[in-house]
Amino acid sequence: MADAVVYDHLIHPELLALCAGAEQIYVGKRSAKHSLPQEEINALLIALAQKYRAIVRLKGGDPFIFGRGGEEAMSLTAAGIPWEVVPGVTSGYAAPAYAGIPITHRRLSAAALFITVHDEPSLLRLETLLNGWHPEITIVCFMVARRCAAVAECMMRKGLPDDLPAACIRWGTWGTQETRVTTLAGLCNLSPEAVDPPALLILGQTVSLRDQLNWFERRPLHGVRIVLTHTENRVGPLETRLRALGAEVFLFPVFRLEPLPESRTAADLEQYDWLVLTSVNAVRFLTETLEQRQRDLRAFPSLRIAAVGEATCQAARAAHVWPDVTPDSYDGGELIRLMTARDEGQPIQGRRILLPCSDLTRTSLARALREAEADVTELASYRVVPIPEDTERMAVLVQFNPRLVLFTNAKAVRAFHALTGKRFTHACPDAVFGVLGPVTAAAAVDCGYQPALEPSVHTVDALVDAVVRYFRRV
Repeated sequence: MADAVVYDHLIHPELLALCAGAEQIYVGKRSAKHSLPQEEINALLIALAQKYRAIVRLKGGDPFIFGRGGEEAMSLTAAGIPWEVVPGVTSGYAAPAYAGIPITHRRLSAAALFITVHDEPSLLRLETLLNGWHPEITIVCFMVARRCAAVAECMMRKGLPDDLPAACIRWGTWGTQETRVTTLAGLCNLSPEAVDPPALLILGQTVSLRDQLNWFERRPLHGVRIVLTHTENRVGPLETRLRALGAEVFLFPVFRLEPLPESRTAADLEQYDWLVLTSVNAVRFLTETLEQRQRDLRAFPSLRIAAVGEATCQAARAAHVWPDVTPDSYDGGELIRLMTARDEGQPIQGRRILLPCSDLTRTSLARALREAEADVTELASYRVVPIPEDTERMAVLVQFNPRLVLFTNAKAVRAFHALTGKRFTHACPDAVFGVLGPVTAAAAVDCGYQPALEPSVHTVDALVDAVVRYFRRV
């Protein structure tokens, strides 16, 4: 609902993608470098609230735990502006949990101390608080980047043991999370440059449990940054599975699809024996056609439906459409075999088949069906519209610095190349490319992208397996 979003440095691009229609204003800070002083941020929030209906102040972690949310809320109250807070999950226990380090444990830790250590006054406060330190207290230090040695020296002056377990976590909870386990004495040997922000430091006996509880960083694709190219507003099984295996996924839409309303009118489903759905958008075409006519599939008792590919099948079933045949791959021979078997051995010759597609698509399936003498109608049901070039989006893509770019169709390859040209390969020379099948591979080669991986079976599962195998080798 936001008209404007004011966001900080540690906000993932995927969150900003959820509010693409809002004005987005960056006010973050990194290592004490502020894009705006706090007083100006307060004034900005007040000015935006007087201009717009709904403002979101988007922060990392919890806004009321070392997030200055209280200060900003007080300034809004003083200006007579109503507000509400949505509590977040503070990095103080989220990052350790993702590193396999409990903050408390029945036999090891009964209390926790949370403190920032970003400057000298904060170190003086830490020294004071350490007067009552006990071995069963876990210490969590925020904003510790480049200050690990100073923190360790402060603690050793207060008599904490040299062998006290310690862990420094960078980019906690992100797919690029890194955890360095050492001791209090080991921290003293770290140079300031050894730990870049953002970083969190945990000291205490529970750090010793990491070997048993480290779940997040053991996943097979942990730390692998992958770019997926497809349409806007598309979240499917590929990105879900890659994330579940630990990959850091960045969605980079290269085109959007606009429905062609006239195709719904032209689709006289009574005339056809088979409807062949080859994409999620083809399923949407079917549901929108039925909705426009205020009918359901009971009105077409003789119509059989084929859904090709896993994503298409999932979309069909989500729409309560259960296909008669579901070939895994875009193989015309396999589709014809399954259709013939479903028709009790009757040849496909002369069968009337409707195949919804985009205005640019002419599928190999249609060619195979025609060669089998079927009567095929390819109906353009949506239009492919390229996304305009955007220097900000390109900068975010380069900053993400991906290890892998995945293409699932030839249109995406050509659209990505049109958007980025040679700028991407120059800026990210170590990135490799993966494709779903031979048609996509040919398009990639034409655009100068030599595929490093391609599954032998053209399914989402096979592509994910190929990605895992590739990064195990490298």
